[in-house]
Amino acid sequence: MCVPLFLIFFYLHNLCLQISGEIYESFESHLGVLVLGFLNAMIPSERLVEAGYSYDIEKLAWASDDGAKVLTNGDAVDLIVDKAHDLAGIFSIEGSNPVPSASGSFAGA
Repeated sequence: MCVPLFLIFFYLHNLCLQISGEIYESFESHLGVLVLGFLNAMIPSERLVEAGYSYDIEKLAWASDDGAKVLTNGDAVDLIVDKAHDLAGIFSIEGSNPVPSASGSFAGA
């Protein structure tokens, strides 16, 4: 898929936009999400805790406090865009409010 970067940047500047992607890394500090197969997004631990998740060191994953949801590598997840910026030529998205998803694709809300 070929999507002009300026178009994505313009679209993502509408903060509170809901996007979907695939979790590719899970650390105590953040959750890494790949959007459209090439855009880097992350959800910092502070936002995960606010959404009711805690890090499970044994599973190396973020789990909801009630244990009903586990966010792990390879899972599709929806998130809300809080910040979209360029870091030394690398486009990055910072998000919050993660929800397991079935789509794993770009979904404008």
